[in-house]
Amino acid sequence: MPSFLRLPSTCACAASLFLFVCPAQPQSPAPAQQASRIKLESVAKVLIANDTPAYLVSYSYDFDKMPNVYIKGLGVVPSKGSYQYISREQELEFRDPTTNAVLERVPIQETMVVAAKPPLNQIAGDNQFSQAYRAYSWEQPTPLQERANTVLAKYFNYLPRENNKLTYLATTYTQLPLDKKFTDRGVLAQVALLLSFPYDPTTGKYSFHVQYSAKEGRALSDELKSTNNEDILRAANEFVDKIVSEMKTVR
Repeated sequence: MPSFLRLPSTCACAASLFLFVCPAQPQSPAPAQQASRIKLESVAKVLIANDTPAYLVSYSYDFDKMPNVYIKGLGVVPSKGSYQYISREQELEFRDPTTNAVLERVPIQETMVVAAKPPLNQIAGDNQFSQAYRAYSWEQPTPLQERANTVLAKYFNYLPRENNKLTYLATTYTQLPLDKKFTDRGVLAQVALLLSFPYDPTTGKYSFHVQYSAKEGRALSDELKSTNNEDILRAANEFVDKIVSEMKTVR
């Protein structure tokens, strides 16, 4: 009987491997992702009440091929800009104001973490603001949101929101400048503002309302209460006039 040749075991393995190896298939290139047109500068957790968390968000954006964009909570603004404010949302949402199509969404994630309890940036509730309001006309070419963001940042942080086609900007409290006759007695005061707009909108012109919440306290005490002191309320009205004047002055 003829004898059959046997391949060495190593050769048999190599042959087996050879039989089962398939040539690599060409891979289609992954679709290129569009670079984000929104840049988060900083995000920090804050408290707007004792147990109410929110985020202090700072960002810039650029939708250069559009005349303007809609930012959820803030309204229609120029297509390029930057803002810093307090948000309770989990993301920034930009839409086309004409079609309402979503342009981009960006998650709000902390870029800095405070080891201790987040700082308190108290936002007054609607029922804490005076029912009376002061009305001002807005005829400037710069959007009110843009000027308010610039000016309010010098004195406050603020929380924007929308309701019934109106935008509301509710600020934190800041120290209210008082006459020396008060400070000599250790009296101090704080004020928070609520801006709302647009009212009676027409082409390039509308009015906005300002309400305030004024509190009175004493030095070396953390307790502040709503005040009816006429001199403090007068100082609050003067402070409102100062804020509005700065908003209308474009340098």
